[in-house]
Amino acid sequence: MVYNLLLFLFLFCFMSIIKVRIVIKRKPSVLDVEGKTISKSLQQMGFDCVENCTKGTVIDLDINKSIITERYKSQSIEASVEMFVKDACKQILVNEIIDTYQFSIINN
Repeated sequence: MVYNLLLFLFLFCFMSIIKVRIVIKRKPSVLDVEGKTISKSLQQMGFDCVENCTKGTVIDLDINKSIITERYKSQSIEASVEMFVKDACKQILVNEIIDTYQFSIINN
């Protein structure tokens, strides 16, 4: 009996989470010093097939569906997530002068 209750609570909590992946990279017009260094280092170590390298940041977020749909009242969870990601990126995660970002919903 207790096992069933715990299983239900686990599944309920698991199902109420949506996973989002945000990938942040430098704009093509901005010199990616780290990417160039990685590329040169790989070439010097014999990995001469590497032509170019860009270094970015990947951020994975677990977002509570009920909170996000309450905060961002939209017709779909995808639209609410998009509004949330745009707000989070503009306010704290991305420097829009030198960076670009893309996001994807990993599970729905």
